[in-house]
Amino acid sequence: MAVIPATTGAVLITCEYNDDVAGTPGEVWVILHDNPVLAWAVDETGATPVVPVILGSMGTPPPDTAPVLSPPWVVNEDDYLFAPDMARGAAAEFFYWLATNNGATRQLYAKFANTKLAVEWNQWASSNPKLALSAPPNV
Repeated sequence: MAVIPATTGAVLITCEYNDDVAGTPGEVWVILHDNPVLAWAVDETGATPVVPVILGSMGTPPPDTAPVLSPPWVVNEDDYLFAPDMARGAAAEFFYWLATNNGATRQLYAKFANTKLAVEWNQWASSNPKLALSAPPNV
């Protein structure tokens, strides 16, 4: 396993999904946390996917919410968000997709440290008040 230092200023958004709330783990709310990507861990054989190394916790794997897609993390790179093998687009598009893909009606909460993400989140949240939470749902 090789660890390659990050050079682009990428930000990783980890997704924390609700536990079993009314029999629907992962389908009620999602808390988004941003952390800088410090490096990338790369399996030189290609047997396992590339994994980001961040300043913070990667969290726990998301529950099975099929057919609703629930990425464990998303990379913010050059004003574009990438959920590996699931979705990509501008921040507002991603927030809406995460909340509603494949029939989901999840609410999102975020308090981003990254200024640009914070502005984009606040704009999206004010335009989507039924999908955005103003306080953390897990306290």
